[in-house]
This record gives sequence, structure tokens and C-alpha cells, in this order.
Amino acid sequence: MKYRRLSVPSDGFYYVESDTLVVNGVGTKVFVLKKTFVYIPGSIITVTAVDEVGSYMIGPAISLVGLLLTVNVTVASGPDAQRWIINTQQPLAQGDMLFGASNNNFLHDSPDTVAQAVWTRLRLWAGEWFLDDSEGTQYLRGVFGVGGRQQLEPIMRDRISTTEGVLSITSLSTGSDPDARTAFVSAEIETVFGTAALEGNA
Repeated sequence: MKYRRLSVPSDGFYYVESDTLVVNGVGTKVFVLKKTFVYIPGSIITVTAVDEVGSYMIGPAISLVGLLLTVNVTVASGPDAQRWIINTQQPLAQGDMLFGASNNNFLHDSPDTVAQAVWTRLRLWAGEWFLDDSEGTQYLRGVFGVGGRQQLEPIMRDRISTTEGVLSITSLSTGSDPDARTAFVSAEIETVFGTAALEGNA
């Protein structure tokens, strides 16, 4: 089971290029950028080779002085390269897809893979997807409609338990704020890959 990673609050990416010959590996690496970019000290940098498939480096930014970006690479794979695409994490909306780090952008055969699939299903409102307006969670007619408080837990339980990879729900707690049109879920689920925890706004 493979699922693309989605952003969480404070995650995201800004893009810049570098034509710097760099030996791929862990440790301190310096890149000469083609242009400056928005930078937060300590943010995680993903550097992906343009011409070498599967070559990348990941680690926190140490400094940006002019166009010289210094990164403390903690994860590296692939051959050395001359041309790089650099992504730096910046705030984006929760739920945006992450790009720029090849397979590191994906969750694969893990409890988190199933948990993300659950969140995707819970956060899809019924009627929101133009290809199938019957698919999704019944928030308007159920959760935030008449008698919604009584329907909230059964609706959430059904959406979670029918997600691919979910074996059972160990615990489930729900709540809602009809005025803000938000629902809260706290759950523990058993998946085909192990136990996963869910907690947040649906």
C-alpha cells in the first residue's frame, strides 16, 4: 500500500535551483543558489539531482548567506551531481501534497499509510468530488444537520472501518463544533501493518 504524504501545519515547500558540483553524502554541504528564496533557519531542506535519477539529500538548513546555502545533510542516496533542485519547507495549508524528494514523498506499507488514507476519507465532504457526489463523509446532512451529535460517532466509525487497510477500531472519541463546521476525532486503529493513532480535526 503506497500513499503520497500530505503536509501538516508548518510543512510545505519553496523551490530554487543550484548548479553546484556536490559529492552526495551526509555532513555539511554548501550550494550556490541561482536566486534567493524565503528561508527559515532550521527548516528541512530536500535537494534532488536533476540529471541523476534517485540522487537526493535531506537535512536541516544551517545558514543562508547571500546565495550560499549550507545544509547539514542527515539522509543521502545516489551518485554525485552537478545540478540540483532545492525545496525548503515553509508554511502551507494542511493537506497539501508534498513533492520534490522522490520516494521520500510517499508512505509505504506502514500504519501511517493507512492513517493518512483514513484522514483523506474523513476530510472529503459528501458532494465535494465532482466525479462521484455520493462519495464522502455526510457532514452537511448528518454531522451538522438535525440530530447530528447522535450521528457523528456512527458516521465516523463507518468511514474509518471501511477504509482499506483498517482491521478494527480499538478506541474512538468524537466531537463537533457546528458553528465552525468542524468535527474532531481521536482514535486508535489496528491496521494490516500495525497500530495507528488518529487525532485532529476532520
